[in-house]
Amino acid sequence: MSSKFDDLNAAIQQLFRSFRDRASLQPNGNPRFRNNLEDCLHSANRLVASASTTHNSRTISNSSELGDRNGSRTGLWVNQQTRVLDNSDLEIGIIQGLRRSATLKFNKEDFSGAEIFLEWVLKRSKDVCGPEFEWHDSTLEMLATTYCKLGKWEEAEKTLLELLKNKTDDDSTETFFRLAEVYKGMRNLESAEKYGRKALAQTMQGDVQAECHKTIRLLVSIFKAKGDLEESEAFKSLLPEELQGNLSLNSITYQRI
Repeated sequence: MSSKFDDLNAAIQQLFRSFRDRASLQPNGNPRFRNNLEDCLHSANRLVASASTTHNSRTISNSSELGDRNGSRTGLWVNQQTRVLDNSDLEIGIIQGLRRSATLKFNKEDFSGAEIFLEWVLKRSKDVCGPEFEWHDSTLEMLATTYCKLGKWEEAEKTLLELLKNKTDDDSTETFFRLAEVYKGMRNLESAEKYGRKALAQTMQGDVQAECHKTIRLLVSIFKAKGDLEESEAFKSLLPEELQGNLSLNSITYQRI
């Protein structure tokens, strides 16, 4: 009988090692699942130790029955949880493979294919890891770009707004800029101006001239689309002369929409 308990204890220790290895690889995994599983592992460890001690006590006949029953249940549980971890590790491997395929399609500008793979990555990642995982933001950013390239403005808007949920303004400059582009594409010019101004405020704090100029040019185009001559000229004056060439009044037809 002692060999049964030894085998169970060895299996639990192996499960502990697998669990910790996976936790170190996926630090942003589902914390509730991780904590519950760790509690169960400790409980199983205590159960085997208790059953083993009882088995070795004087009440050998009663303890043997208890040991058999507890050992059998614990062994079944260990097998089940090992399969859970094995399946989860397999799913993580699948997700990483889908990410590689999505990136390949994206880099080749196969945006229709990239869209499918990126959506698969998000769905499977949320199922396995919960709402937060290491590649969450990078996947959303790539998916937002993909939607923009495909002219799917509403999907791009939803994706970018999801990105903003856990970010401060200081971390959201590029997302603000992208939202301004998306709303311009949707002809929602008030929202486009709002996010364009937010992006410009952040880039001016960072004093990165290239980013400032890019955002100013976007705002000029938004005011042009609104038919707002005064604001278009006001923001254009913030640009160096060499960047104002193709934004001249002669090239703009102002029209209220």
